[in-house]
Amino acid sequence: MGHWESEAERNSQARPAQPAQEGGEPSGGKPRRETSGGRELYEGYTVAGIDCTPGYEHIEFGNTQEVALGKAIGDIDENVVKKAQIRRTIEAHLDKELRYMGRGIKVLSLFFIDKVEKYRHEDGTPGVYAGMFEDCYRELIAREKYAPIRERFSADVSKLHNGYFSQDKKGRLKDTKGDTQADDDTYNTIMRDKEWLLSHPEIKDATVEEQFQLVHEGGGMISHAHPFREADYIKEVRLFPEYVDAVEGVNACHSGRTKKCHGHPEYNDLAIEYAEKYGLPMTAGADQHITDMIYGGMVFPRRLADIHDFVRAVMGREALRMLDGTEKWEI
Repeated sequence: MGHWESEAERNSQARPAQPAQEGGEPSGGKPRRETSGGRELYEGYTVAGIDCTPGYEHIEFGNTQEVALGKAIGDIDENVVKKAQIRRTIEAHLDKELRYMGRGIKVLSLFFIDKVEKYRHEDGTPGVYAGMFEDCYRELIAREKYAPIRERFSADVSKLHNGYFSQDKKGRLKDTKGDTQADDDTYNTIMRDKEWLLSHPEIKDATVEEQFQLVHEGGGMISHAHPFREADYIKEVRLFPEYVDAVEGVNACHSGRTKKCHGHPEYNDLAIEYAEKYGLPMTAGADQHITDMIYGGMVFPRRLADIHDFVRAVMGREALRMLDGTEKWEI
């Protein structure tokens, strides 16, 4: 049985319980089994009365069972619910793939889960959620409606999903609550370039030099973000001038005036000095992880076409101005 809500909050006076009418429900309604399409789950659950007395709200059934406001009768199998959610997400994803086919739009679906082990065990074997995903995907992709996109995906279902999780200092995957720097880093890893990351899983365990090579092979660039920041999630300042293309010289979260900022403009001064010492181009950003506007970024003399154009503009040192968050800049 599902949850129900009382009308008590919308009534100024309590009403007495209503007796069951001839149809088996108050006011001539029908038994729940009949209105649910004959589901055996509801056999015997005819509403005998509804009590909206504040503090005593409940429904009484003809079989003498009662269920209070916000409560349920019977246990709910959590895995059944989770699998239904995964199945619905895959179905919605495939429908979007059909809708946007040929339009150059990538479709990405994310699952934010409660525990890492439910997707991947410590030994690398798939967890229960991974198994649910693969079962649901095989069932859905076999439908005739998805024939136009079926060939676009690998026949090996295990290659169609992956997990990105925060790690502890020993490299072990860990559960987090979504409010740490590790969560931000993991989210950025997912959102930057999903297809490139899925095709290069080795980058997660690559050395700094190997990461530098992989990013270059993929047509990207590496800018060292806030290289001199000191924080509890940064164990030490480490500089790799030979393995970066640029340096974030200005981070508005260091110098901005909002209460969410670090308040350490000297971090920017050190970064600028570092970039100039090694002749590296500079970038600037807001470090915008919140809704409070910090007004950091870069001003270019032209509209940039895409991320690749941004890379060219940075490497070509086209920026007219680096914004440090101390003033609002309007075009």
